[in-house]
Amino acid sequence: MIYLLDDDPGFLQAVAQAVAPIGPAHATTLWSELAPKLIREAKGQAEFDVLVCDLEMPGINGLAFCDIVRRYNASLPIVLFSGAVERVPDGGPLTAKVDKRSGAAGLRGVLTELRDAWLAGRDGSGGHDRPAAPSRRTG
Repeated sequence: MIYLLDDDPGFLQAVAQAVAPIGPAHATTLWSELAPKLIREAKGQAEFDVLVCDLEMPGINGLAFCDIVRRYNASLPIVLFSGAVERVPDGGPLTAKVDKRSGAAGLRGVLTELRDAWLAGRDGSGGHDRPAAPSRRTG
């Protein structure tokens, strides 16, 4: 399951539909105070395979939110999907960054690479607990 967090409900629905070929998505505009609780609960249940988060949301910076999530789940791939990715350094809690201007196609490409890396790890041909950042970053 792809967990999408953004403060724009229309955008979220469009992105959820666009990534549907990769896997089902849970799109939410839940205010950031509630989201860490959901991630903690999801950690033990393995409900979410990847988190896609915006940078600028009311009440919290997306990068700060990703730091919180990383504390609860060290292996969850986290993708920053924002129109301001150039302001965020590589690394930290992020697995990958995708510029919103690249659209759903850019996000689909990164999510496909993460999925493929995870599948390669499952069949014994490589991979990691936490997939490595995709070889290309869109942004």
